[in-house]
Amino acid sequence: MTNSDYSKSDLVSALKEIGLKDGDLAFIHNSMFHLGRLENCDSSKEVSRIVFDSFFEVLGPTGTLLVPTYTYSLCNDKSFDVKNTPSSIGTFTEFFRNQKGAVRSADPIFSVSGIGPKSKTILSDLPKSCFGEDSVYDRITKLNGKLCVIGLGLSWATYRHYAEQKMNIPARFLKYFSGKILEDGNERTETWEYFVRHLSENCYPDVEVIEKNLRKANVSNVCKKAKVGRGEILSINCTDYSALMKRELKKDPWFSVRGPPINIE
Repeated sequence: MTNSDYSKSDLVSALKEIGLKDGDLAFIHNSMFHLGRLENCDSSKEVSRIVFDSFFEVLGPTGTLLVPTYTYSLCNDKSFDVKNTPSSIGTFTEFFRNQKGAVRSADPIFSVSGIGPKSKTILSDLPKSCFGEDSVYDRITKLNGKLCVIGLGLSWATYRHYAEQKMNIPARFLKYFSGKILEDGNERTETWEYFVRHLSENCYPDVEVIEKNLRKANVSNVCKKAKVGRGEILSINCTDYSALMKRELKKDPWFSVRGPPINIE
């Protein structure tokens, strides 16, 4: 197709270029729109299939891929059905969670779906904390996982909330949400902890501000990038991103939000 911007082979080559390899654990965020038109694809489902196949061509059968399938259910006073509540953050995430072998966490706010040998270990028996100790983000860090962002800046990686909670930044605070969860035919009521932002505009996680601050912190030292179509993809080891955020938040607790600093009581 002559009017395409990139092909499957371009995507596979780029994934390898940013350091993904056989057996890796990867957590992805994507916006395929920003890469332009994918060769021989006329629908979002076709794009999703090729993205899915491309990742597993690189990761292989021993690799594990995790995808956010967030619903924000308890935040919206809704129950969460682990099997049936659709992801609210994009076509690919919904496509992924419905694939054969996919496992989904029972987090009623920030659920994550995974395929691969490490999925159940990472997504099962979680504490009732979206970003705290032993959460999905804590587990992938300890398992030397990689973040992969497609068509977006690194500031879009939700992983930053894990680092923010670890450093207890002043722009956010712990809030508890309760509601019903349906899993394997059984309904239960749970209360989950979410490190939410204060409502002041100063506390807003403006992605442009975060991206600018990440560049100032020289994130390029630990982040690998590759051009694909009209955009780019990038990857960073969770341990490197965690260390970078910890270093910068220690210097400036308002590093990851709009600011300027204000007193919050």
